[in-house]
Amino acid sequence: MSSTRCPTLNWLLIPLFLVVMAVKFGVASNIESVLLYTLTAVFTLAHIHYGVRVVTPAMNPPGPLEVLEQNEEEHLPTQILGPSVHSDNPQERILARRLRIATRQENRRREALGEYIDGKKESEEDQSKSDKQKEESRLKLAKLLLCGTELVTNIQVAADTREIHRRVEEEEMKRQRLEKLENEMKTSQDKFDEITAKWEEGKQKRIPQELWDMLNTQKLHCAGLIEDKNKLISELQQARGGEYLMNRIKKVEDYEKQLKTQRVWDCEEYNSIKIKLERDVQLNQEKLEYNFQVLKKRDEESTVIKSQQKRKLNRQSTLTEDKKFREIWLMNEEEAKILIGKAFDVDRIIHTHHLGLPWTAPDFWFLKNVGPISQQQQKSATQIVEEVLMLTEEDGAEEATSEHESYLDLPKQVSAQTTRKILMLLCDESGFLIENKLQSLLLPLEKSECYLLRLDAIFSALGIESEDDLYKLVTFFLKYRARHSLSDQASVEQTSLASVLEPAEGSEERLEEPKESLVEEEQGEETLPSPWLIHPNDVLKILEAFVSGLKKPRDTQAPRVQRNVRDNSKDSEYWKALTTVIPPAKQSLWDALYAGLEKYQ
Repeated sequence: MSSTRCPTLNWLLIPLFLVVMAVKFGVASNIESVLLYTLTAVFTLAHIHYGVRVVTPAMNPPGPLEVLEQNEEEHLPTQILGPSVHSDNPQERILARRLRIATRQENRRREALGEYIDGKKESEEDQSKSDKQKEESRLKLAKLLLCGTELVTNIQVAADTREIHRRVEEEEMKRQRLEKLENEMKTSQDKFDEITAKWEEGKQKRIPQELWDMLNTQKLHCAGLIEDKNKLISELQQARGGEYLMNRIKKVEDYEKQLKTQRVWDCEEYNSIKIKLERDVQLNQEKLEYNFQVLKKRDEESTVIKSQQKRKLNRQSTLTEDKKFREIWLMNEEEAKILIGKAFDVDRIIHTHHLGLPWTAPDFWFLKNVGPISQQQQKSATQIVEEVLMLTEEDGAEEATSEHESYLDLPKQVSAQTTRKILMLLCDESGFLIENKLQSLLLPLEKSECYLLRLDAIFSALGIESEDDLYKLVTFFLKYRARHSLSDQASVEQTSLASVLEPAEGSEERLEEPKESLVEEEQGEETLPSPWLIHPNDVLKILEAFVSGLKKPRDTQAPRVQRNVRDNSKDSEYWKALTTVIPPAKQSLWDALYAGLEKYQ
């Protein structure tokens, strides 16, 4: 083939030489890739529209770009020579495809072995990093250009191959049909000539019977000829139908194969998308749960902050009200005390100047008070225990004696020594009420601190909070032991008199003796027995009875005491007492003095 097949190819070769020269001398750097892609598009269009065969080098060229350019310049005059896939001759097209496949396989073999096209290898040791990077970039561009060119040309080659195979098969079938038709035409022509010759022979016959026989024979020959033609037509139609059916079956198979491939690809894509979506859903669910927990925690924190702010506001308002109340109280109290002082001055002047009597300032409890009257707070059970331990440590030398016992500030004035002995006994026998962790933490502490913390844990388990509860516990221990000692004595006396008294009377005495002992215990609380008479085995029984008796009123009565509430029960008494600093006797004395002075005047 020559370039005359594509008249516009001559001016298309000019940009190719310009690009090669620019790359060779390093003139173009940025425009290189643009020109390469432009040339690729131009040669592709020329290949498609004009049938120009573009010789593409091997994929992934191992050598430098200068070698490729040199080979390209060497092969430029022969690019359009040789067999072409666009030729009208089928043999030439087959040969062109074979040569192209062989060239491609040879280039791939060289690439796999690491050979260079020109057999030379430039040394890269002398090149700088920038030159190496430029070289690598150029190789990548060349590789991209070759890959794109091959990708574009492969489509056309595949289409041409399919078309060639179709044409070859069609020509072969056409040739077979023509041969068959020619053979049939020769056979039919011979038969027709034979029939025509017999018509000439029939003209010479004169006998009707012979003419009738000849006509029947000719009729049979004509019918056979027509039958052969019809048979040929039916065979051709069947061949055409079979060919059409085979094409349809082949297309169906191709479509089924494509559908199967597409189905497999869709299934894989569906599985991958499903896995991705499940992962995204899981991540989103975890994020939502985390955000929900964060929002919940923030809500709780905001609720706590709101409650704290509300409590602070209530506390501030309470403090403000208390401050205002105290200021008003102090103002009124100061004014009242000024008036009381003036009244005392008048009384002093009357006694010293007019009556000549000695005067002493009255000492009232309300005159020493400054500010609102506050009620003394009740001590907790732990504070009472701490005071007990401090008092017993100070009076350690006198623990064995009972004459110089110090008394606690409890409602019924129980001695500190008695309380300490009962609490020590309770602490030693009620260790099961204390947690194991707390017991391990109490080992390195001192004895007093250890007792204090153990008793605090026992009190919290039993529900003992105030000094009243502690007094109830101590007195319950003493009364329980006194009751059982008296019951033991009564049982001994009853057993001695069992032989004399009747069973009914003995049972009545058993019921009456404990009642009398309980009455005596309630009437004489000062005759409580010593705590040393309490046996350690009875501690759990005493605690069980105490808790069962203490639980009922707490369950039935659950009054909730408000904290920080001022007791104003003594306010009226206080202000009323301020008005009675001058008793009625002195007022009558003042009236008598006033009447005498008026008479004197």
